[in-house]
Amino acid sequence: MSQELNNQNLEEQKANEVQASRVEKVLFAWISKEESFEKSKTWQIFMIVLVLVIASLGFYFASWSFSLLVIVFAFVYYITHKSAPSELNIKLTNIGIQISNTFYPYTSFESFTIYYIPEKKKKLILRMKNNIIAERTLDLAELDVFLIQEFLKTKIEEKPYKENFLYDAIIKIFKI
Repeated sequence: MSQELNNQNLEEQKANEVQASRVEKVLFAWISKEESFEKSKTWQIFMIVLVLVIASLGFYFASWSFSLLVIVFAFVYYITHKSAPSELNIKLTNIGIQISNTFYPYTSFESFTIYYIPEKKKKLILRMKNNIIAERTLDLAELDVFLIQEFLKTKIEEKPYKENFLYDAIIKIFKI
C-alpha cells in the first residue's frame, strides 16, 4: 500500500515537472494584419470579364464542367476575400507561436525567413511542415527584426529569402 502511494506520488511529481516545463512564457507579442492586396474597381471588372470569357469558351467547346469549375472558383475567391483583412494577435513563446486562436509548436515549422528592407518592410515568413498551409507571412510591425531572428534561430532553422520573380510578379500584377 505504501509503495503504491510512493509510486503515485512520483508519477504526480513527474507530471507536475512536465507541466511546469510546458508553461508558456510570452517573449514577444504584437498585432499584425493579414496580408492582402487592395483591388481596384478596374481590377474587379477585368476579373469578372475574364471569368465570363473563360466560362463562355468552356460552354462553347462543350466543356461545361470546366466552365462550372471556373465560376465556382471565382465565387469562392470572392467570398473569401471580400472582407477586410483581420488583425492577428501574435505571440512568440518559449514553446511555440500563437497566431490569434491557433497555437503552433516550434516542431510544426520547417524553417523561417526574415524579409527586411529598412524603413519599408519587415516580414516573418514561417514555412510549415504540413502541406495544408505551406507558409504564413506575418508583418513584424515595429519590432526589432534582429532580436526576433536571433530568438527564432534557437528554435527553427533559418533559410535565406529567395525571390521567386515569376511568382512575385504574378501576385503583384493580379493582386491575389
